[in-house]
Amino acid sequence: MPFHSTRSNELPFMKLFQTLVLLTVLVSILSCGKKPPIEEKPDPLVQLFVINVFNEYYSNSCKFPSLILKKGETYTIDLSLSSKKWFKFSPEGTTPHAYSTNPVSNHSFFIEKEAGTEVLWFTSDSCETSPSYTYDRTPITTSSTMQKYELWNSDLTGIYRTQPQVIKGYYIQLIAGNPNITIRFQ
Repeated sequence: MPFHSTRSNELPFMKLFQTLVLLTVLVSILSCGKKPPIEEKPDPLVQLFVINVFNEYYSNSCKFPSLILKKGETYTIDLSLSSKKWFKFSPEGTTPHAYSTNPVSNHSFFIEKEAGTEVLWFTSDSCETSPSYTYDRTPITTSSTMQKYELWNSDLTGIYRTQPQVIKGYYIQLIAGNPNITIRFQ
């Protein structure tokens, strides 16, 4: 009999143990299908691409040129066949022609280059609508190492007028030769 009474004391403990094991297994099985939400991390390559595109646009485009030329200063730039380097003219130090009510600009733009280097200068008349509305400018004098262009008052729009300013953009395209050139606004 003592053997039987010990076994009866163990029985409730075994039932409790079995119940706990069963509950643990059941909870594990039920929670196995439900995973905590995984936080989606952005792809670093996509982030770099987007940053590069925005950086390129906001630091070198028709609306946001990479260079603003001041009158009398000389700038050395590196061109490439595949990209444009946008710039604009600063109104600082400019004045209209004194002998006319509708003044003609008395300012010039110079491109200095190595002999054998070919470049074209382009103007975009409306950066607001599309920088693709461009045309190349014809130099007033040219030599193997320098091109001189006349600037029009429209290149300096908004400097002498009270009407809203039209946003213009300019770039130099390398055709052939040394990509290092010097530009100057006089």
